[in-house]
Amino acid sequence: MPRCVVNENFKVFHGHSPVKLEAGQVITGSLAELLLRTAPRKVTAIADEQSADGGGQEQEPGTQDRQQEPSGGDQQPPSGDPPTELDIEAKADDVLAWVGEDSERASEALRQEQARDKPRSTLLKQLAKLADA
Repeated sequence: MPRCVVNENFKVFHGHSPVKLEAGQVITGSLAELLLRTAPRKVTAIADEQSADGGGQEQEPGTQDRQQEPSGGDQQPPSGDPPTELDIEAKADDVLAWVGEDSERASEALRQEQARDKPRSTLLKQLAKLADA
């Protein structure tokens, strides 16, 4: 199971919901996989040897369920390098993870999503909020 520790405070969208992450917080599961793939500078991978010794006790109470929720059977396999460019055809979660809290990226993603033949209305609303922030 992928694990990582958060390097700085930031917010991401996971499962179409905002998730606040704080520096030092240990993340596991699908959220860790997403962060390691899309935000490598904001998190640090935890090696499997460390996970065997019970590390990660410092995770905030009440965040375990939200961070480890299953993302369904259509999980993407982890890629070697995180995306440096927006793939507007990707799942909405991946687009929002690429955006993070960056209003410029949100504006770019919003423009590209609006240009699609069938723009996703929920994603458009979320991107518009982020772009105006």
